[in-house]
Amino acid sequence: MLAHRPKHRVGTSLASVVLLVGLVVGSSATQTSAQPPQSEAGRLEAAFWQCDYDATVHGLERVDVNACTDVYDAIKRTRFAGDFEALLEWWQRHRTHEHAKLRATRVASRERR
Repeated sequence: MLAHRPKHRVGTSLASVVLLVGLVVGSSATQTSAQPPQSEAGRLEAAFWQCDYDATVHGLERVDVNACTDVYDAIKRTRFAGDFEALLEWWQRHRTHEHAKLRATRVASRERR
């Protein structure tokens, strides 16, 4: 469980996982015509969670680390004013729910094929 890891390991894990976010900006986070348009902040957050999920499920070798790093840096700067501790707290609070949403979306997508 993430809460029981030493602080430096939590930060390292989060930073590694978050590196994946940029992938989604150009792939999984694209919108269909049935979805309402997202704000820039909404797209950034969607990309963040997609990178986090993909890194967790598939590992860092299956993500665009540079793009995800850019997304991580952007969300930390714009949403948390550069405060890593605030970002970490938010990530810990929302991770389970956001990953469940992405998992459900992938399952539904596979079922439509």
